[in-house]
Amino acid sequence: MVNAAVKRSEMRTQPPEQTTNDVAAPDYVKEEQYKKDYANSHPKVEKDNKQVSSWYEDVNDWFIETGEWFNKYWLNKDGSYSLYDNRRIHPDALFHEQLLVVTPSGPSFNLKNGNIGLGSLSIDAITGGWEGDHTNLSLLDFFHADASAQLKDGQLSIGALASIWSPSFSFDLWGLTIKIGVEVGAVGAGIDVGSKSFNIKGAYLAGFSISLSW
Repeated sequence: MVNAAVKRSEMRTQPPEQTTNDVAAPDYVKEEQYKKDYANSHPKVEKDNKQVSSWYEDVNDWFIETGEWFNKYWLNKDGSYSLYDNRRIHPDALFHEQLLVVTPSGPSFNLKNGNIGLGSLSIDAITGGWEGDHTNLSLLDFFHADASAQLKDGQLSIGALASIWSPSFSFDLWGLTIKIGVEVGAVGAGIDVGSKSFNIKGAYLAGFSISLSW
């Protein structure tokens, strides 16, 4: 009887035997299992990086191809871009006409060369005039807008102006090119000063512009 009571007491005090399923997994086993679970439920990081890299290359190629296309079909000799320019077809034409003309200049921040600014942008819906070797008469310049804020290559340009009609006349005199323009239905002002040119313009409903270059 005593032995039986002792055995029953030992059984009550001894902890239950642990099975292999109850043993806590080591940390490295947990980490490997986490990696497997993550790989099964998420795209692989390496695959994601390849997809992002491929997308970046496609976008970069698109920009390069688009730039080449613009330069081939829209770029003019003076650096402007236009939907139409008759001198791309007839280079020696006396009458010069353009449609949807854009002349951009990007931002520049190069303190070593003294260049700093947001750039400039000029837009014309229509331009048309007679351009000779020493005189130019433009009477069909309609819907013009420009803005600039930059110091680039020693040239200071700042201002903004928009006008409905901008006729102008220019001529050469002893190595000096003088251009006088009228701004109709316009508002704005601007100045452009450099080592070889000077331009000032201003308008409120109507105004003028004077340009000198040498």
